[in-house]
Amino acid sequence: MALIACPECTAQVSDVAQQCPRCAFPIASLVRCDDCGTRYQQTVPACPTCGRPSVVRSTRPNEPSPPGSSPGPTVGATAPIYSLGQDEVREDVARIGGAVFAPSRVTSLRITEGHRSAGARKGAMALAVLIVILVVLGALVSKVLVDSTSEKNLAEARASHEGAARNAPLMTDDELRTHMQMGEEIAREEEDVARVKEKGRTAMLISFGCAGLLALIGLGLWSHGSAMQYRLHGSIDGGVESVLHASGNRGHVEGLRNALVSARSGRP
Repeated sequence: MALIACPECTAQVSDVAQQCPRCAFPIASLVRCDDCGTRYQQTVPACPTCGRPSVVRSTRPNEPSPPGSSPGPTVGATAPIYSLGQDEVREDVARIGGAVFAPSRVTSLRITEGHRSAGARKGAMALAVLIVILVVLGALVSKVLVDSTSEKNLAEARASHEGAARNAPLMTDDELRTHMQMGEEIAREEEDVARVKEKGRTAMLISFGCAGLLALIGLGLWSHGSAMQYRLHGSIDGGVESVLHASGNRGHVEGLRNALVSARSGRP
């Protein structure tokens, strides 16, 4: 066992570690030069120390081959069976979602599909109910405030006051004073009614605005939750089946499954 520099963060790591403890770089994926023993990434075409082409069979130093075994596929030298983005499947190694493993270790491959999030869909439906409640409450409050019976009574009082004004020349001073005070009270009440009506319209606009905002949020939740999600399930070393990869791209998930099956069976 020896210490090597992690290619990602340059930390000193054991050459038999599965990954770097600092940055989680897969140390096990490094290849070893048979000439000088340098460990380097298998994407490099040749050893950076001595220039030997990348034709190394083992990713572990001092790893003896079993007696009578035939040379295995070279790590980093074989062309990928399938590659898209950071996901790649070769005959000897697969990198899917940050995990590195040998395709021969995977069994029970299958693909399932379903909506991305049932919780998001339920949240969107709850928001739809809340929107209906807000709209109804806003309409009711606006109707109560705008269509007040005091407005009707005030209109009748105004009509009566204007009718009495025609007899102003026949009124005594006290009657005229009382008539003027009544007119001032009616004017104040008209201002109060106008303020109440304005509050009613404001309440309606606020409720409709909140309903519109909730509608946009609900639409986004519904769209997110309704998006199809394709999941590649598999069992590694006969263990519990787990999701190896999940994506909204069906072709990508199917490509990974087909590549793993091909690599496992030894067919390109």
